[in-house]
Amino acid sequence: MSFVNYSIHKSPFGKYILVTTEKGISDISFYTEPELDAIMTMEKEVLKRNKHVVFQRVNREGVDFDLKQKLDPQGTPFQLDVWKTLLKIKKGQTKTYAQVAEMMGQPNSVRAVASAIAKNNIAVLIPCHRVIRNDGLAGEFRWGPVLKKQLLISEGLKIR
Repeated sequence: MSFVNYSIHKSPFGKYILVTTEKGISDISFYTEPELDAIMTMEKEVLKRNKHVVFQRVNREGVDFDLKQKLDPQGTPFQLDVWKTLLKIKKGQTKTYAQVAEMMGQPNSVRAVASAIAKNNIAVLIPCHRVIRNDGLAGEFRWGPVLKKQLLISEGLKIR
């Protein structure tokens, strides 16, 4: 049995749940639904990955997204490789899904890369928002296209 701590925060981009394990941050998830619904959704997602956890709510100050914090992403080996590649995309830059696949040395795996990006649980710190469509449009985002555009604009980017 392991413990998972979670806390509720507000940021300039909205409310989010921060989840940590003994190894580091495992989830940052923005939400707009009622807090209790967001907590229940988070618990279901965490329990899919690890059935033997105990949830503890803690009170913490907000997280500075610019800090290099220890991360504990939870995913398949391929997903972890994709997310590690996303960490190479610098603030103020974007890449297309095809470019991310090329960065990984797997140019024919664009769809698998896109699927892994969509499953990223650590918003902002693993910068999946910096991956855009080939046509220059922001595209989809797990936490909504409006938030994706806000994050990109906050980094000085002009996105259609």
